[in-house]
Amino acid sequence: MGQAEGSRTFWMVFGCGVLTAAFASGLLGAGRPGIVRGGGGDRAGTPRRGWSHSPGVVIRMRDVPVPRPQVPAPAGIVRQAPRPPQPTLGADGAAFRTRALAGPPRQPGIVRNPDFGRQLSSQRGLERDPGRFYWHRHGGVPYVHRFYHDVDWYGFWHGGAFFWMRPFGGFWWWYDPFFARWVYWYDNYWWWPGPGGALYVYMDNNYYPYDSVQGIVTVKSPQVETPPPAAPPPPETSAGAYASPDKTRLVRI
Repeated sequence: MGQAEGSRTFWMVFGCGVLTAAFASGLLGAGRPGIVRGGGGDRAGTPRRGWSHSPGVVIRMRDVPVPRPQVPAPAGIVRQAPRPPQPTLGADGAAFRTRALAGPPRQPGIVRNPDFGRQLSSQRGLERDPGRFYWHRHGGVPYVHRFYHDVDWYGFWHGGAFFWMRPFGGFWWWYDPFFARWVYWYDNYWWWPGPGGALYVYMDNNYYPYDSVQGIVTVKSPQVETPPPAAPPPPETSAGAYASPDKTRLVRI
C-alpha cells in the first residue's frame, strides 16, 4: 500500500498479545532517542492499521526522509464522492471475484503513461452509460471504466484485490476505507491532505505528518520489550522451620 512497498511482516508473540508490525525496507532513516510507550495512532489520533496494543510493546521514533510532494489546490481535493460498486461479472461474463485489500494499493504504472491518458480521454466521450462497466486493456494491463454519479472511475487489481481510482486535480485519488479518507498518489507514496492544510504520508501501516521544513516523516516503530526476570519462588517451609525475610534461607528451630 507508496506506502513502503516491499515491506516484510514480522509476527511477534509476547505473553498473550500478538503484534503485527510492518517495517519498511530501505527506509530506516536516522533513529531517535525518544521512546513512547503504548500503542497505535498517528499524531492526529487515527488508529493504526495492522498491529495491536500490548503492555510489552515499546514505540521507538525514527525519522525517514521523504521527497517534497506536489500539493493539490484546495479546489482539486476530493472530499466526498459516491464510489461505484465492484463488478459482479467480468469481461468474459463469468463471476467476478477478488479479495479485499489489506492496505493501500500500489498505483498501476500505466497511469503515468501518456498513451494511457490519451486512451482515457478518447473513451470518456463515448462511455457514458452509468449502469455499465466498460472493460479494457492497455499494455497488457486490464482495467474497467465506469461513469458513476457524473464521475469517471477506473478499476484496477493489486495482488488479486480490486480497487477504484479516479483522476482529479492532476492526481489519482483512492478512498481508504479503514481510515475513511481520500488520498492521492505522488512519487510512490499515498498522501492525505489533512485538516487545516496539514499533509500526511502513508508509511509503515499508518498516516504520519510530513515535516515540510526538514523533509522528513517521524515514524513510530513498535518493538517488543524484554520482560524482567521473574522472582524465584520462596523456599518451602515445614514444621519447625521458617523462611528468612529475603526468602533466600530456611531457618530451622
